[in-house]
Amino acid sequence: MNFASVVLEAVLTTGLYYASQYLIDKKYNLDLKKKNTWITDGTVIAVGIIQFIAAFWIGMNRLSNLTVIQTAMTLIFFCGLGILAVTDIKRKIIPNKILVLLLLFWTAGVSMLLILQTEFGLTILFESLAGGTIGGIIFLLCYLLSKGQLGAGDVKLVFVMGLYLTGERIIGAVFYGTLICCVYSVLLLIRKKITRKDGVPMTPFLYLGTIITYIIM
Repeated sequence: MNFASVVLEAVLTTGLYYASQYLIDKKYNLDLKKKNTWITDGTVIAVGIIQFIAAFWIGMNRLSNLTVIQTAMTLIFFCGLGILAVTDIKRKIIPNKILVLLLLFWTAGVSMLLILQTEFGLTILFESLAGGTIGGIIFLLCYLLSKGQLGAGDVKLVFVMGLYLTGERIIGAVFYGTLICCVYSVLLLIRKKITRKDGVPMTPFLYLGTIITYIIM
């Protein structure tokens, strides 16, 4: 019965992600669907598969120390991050509304924890704020030092990521995401697909870095 509920949880999470992509495509014309029927874009499908695997893994493990509320927050966070990854790959800039929604869900989740389990909720609150501060400062410094190569939107994204991942996981997510991004960029440079002046979308790599961090930790 537990296995069935985990599968259902993963299906619902992936369905939420996919339905959200459909609505965003309809509003912002991302060209994610063919013949105006349903989304058939390979990027969306690939991220959806990753989304399902991540949700299934979280469900099977329950991460031992996560409450039901935290699990729900984590799965919603993965949905939002998956949507942002696709829009970044498509070079469309529409992250602010998604980030605002993620902030609202985080606020609601932490508020419920504070009401239901005040001491535990305070612990999560301080850990989340620490994560947001650490992630925000790291990327803010990178933004200032890169002289515009790194977007301000990435700074906002990593701050929100830090709130969800807390200080325990945000450093790992940023490290693994940046490492994968560097390897990918070097391969493109070797193949002469890009030049040193070109940039690559950062959000997909932060998404992968987040999943790797959850699997390792």
